[in-house]
Amino acid sequence: MVRESEVAVFKNFQSERPLKETAIAMMRNLVTCFVSNPDYFSFIEQYGFSPILLKESKEKWLGIIDPLTKLIEKGKNKSLLKNLPTVLLLNLAHGPIIGMLKAFINNQVDLTDEWLQDQLFEACWKSIASENIDPKKG
Repeated sequence: MVRESEVAVFKNFQSERPLKETAIAMMRNLVTCFVSNPDYFSFIEQYGFSPILLKESKEKWLGIIDPLTKLIEKGKNKSLLKNLPTVLLLNLAHGPIIGMLKAFINNQVDLTDEWLQDQLFEACWKSIASENIDPKKG
């Protein structure tokens, strides 16, 4: 199941595209994956950071998010993203998505609404983007 979500999130991943476009595509893929598999999202949310996970499982997860980590490092090196620790940028970018997925599962929001998704992804992007970037280049 982890492999399926990895494939879904990194589908059409192209690191040569503008950073913002790539990041938002990954966010959209993540939301699409979990909206269509809410039980899987609940499982990952409950057990993804459990201390009982095997070391191999945790290492596999770090391998899965490696393209995202590299993308963030690349963005920081080009001053497109805030100069903050990578783990903080990861959490700023995906924390609101996790919250909205929980709200979706609890029938509080319709996360299939593209306008709402666009607003969510833009807010996530703004939380990590450098204030000094040209919006057209990001």
